[in-house]
Amino acid sequence: MYRPYKSGDLIVRTEKWTDLIIGLPFLAIAAVGLFFDAGTRHFLRSNLWIAVFAAIAFLIAAFLLIRSGMDKRLKLVVSKEGIWTPAKGLLQWKDIEYYDIKEIYEDIESADQLKIKLLGQSKELTINLKHLDKSMGDIRRAIIYNADGFNIDSLKKTS
Repeated sequence: MYRPYKSGDLIVRTEKWTDLIIGLPFLAIAAVGLFFDAGTRHFLRSNLWIAVFAAIAFLIAAFLLIRSGMDKRLKLVVSKEGIWTPAKGLLQWKDIEYYDIKEIYEDIESADQLKIKLLGQSKELTINLKHLDKSMGDIRRAIIYNADGFNIDSLKKTS
């Protein structure tokens, strides 16, 4: 199995256990209402295809919720070589001009983004840092520590 990291690297994984905390009670309430209510049970007994569809939909929703909540894939690795992401691969320190971690607002919640500008390119690479098991401070400190010796700027918020 290929591992893009070594001992001592900052390994950042997705962490969506909050989906389970929020989703499981709603799924349980739906199950009680759908399968244990006397009126609903009578309706489902007389409409077998609807009962089969409801049971399959419930099982799929439960599977997807648990799968999402248990997702622990690698999202980011900060090492002495550079920053690794599953989508972009290894971005070596010598190729990075600057980085910026900023908070963006989406509807009712906020999320963090890591923006990286590579030398010789006009566009910034954007890495969404949502639902992670490490804080933005941990990621920023790991970048500063591991990029030591390279001339990489950190953009500060000006607003």
